[in-house]
Amino acid sequence: MATRLLRTNFIRRPHCFSSLRPVGSPTVTASTAAVPEILSFGQQAPEPPLHHPKHNQTHHDIDLSDQARLFASVPTPDLLRSTAVLHAAAIGPMVDVGSWVMSSKLMDNALTRGMVLGVVKGTFYDHFCAGEDASAAAERVRSVYEATGLKGMLVYGVEHADDAASCDDNMQHFLRTIEAAKSLPTSHVSK
Repeated sequence: MATRLLRTNFIRRPHCFSSLRPVGSPTVTASTAAVPEILSFGQQAPEPPLHHPKHNQTHHDIDLSDQARLFASVPTPDLLRSTAVLHAAAIGPMVDVGSWVMSSKLMDNALTRGMVLGVVKGTFYDHFCAGEDASAAAERVRSVYEATGLKGMLVYGVEHADDAASCDDNMQHFLRTIEAAKSLPTSHVSK
């Protein structure tokens, strides 16, 4: 893929990328860790850390080399469904067919629309999305943590809005997502 985008003689010269390497370890200062006022909801922001913890202070509870232990709490049908969904999503023509079906006239018929959306919700949507709204996503993060010990990352997304009313509606959804994230214990979400 890179050879299509960049000249091959440029790729063969790794010294060209030397300016992209980090110079040292990143530091967090009070000015870079400030929380924007709109997101603080009147609460005083905690004191920002002035340095990163040393490597020996961090704890790694999950051993990624022990796959049997990693997936022991996940039922086999869920693992098989996840594997099938990931493999299907990796096949370009399969994705093209899915996009065609979702935008075709088949979606105008109530019967075929219900069947297609049922299949999509039970496979791709359930695999890649935590829920239809912030509270459903927060509940999913909570249940995954309690079942497996894995932390979640709550990511926000809504449809594009062109008019002021839709933008205001999106802002309300965004604020509800923040409230849902604040309602979760810090042990359940990634930092």
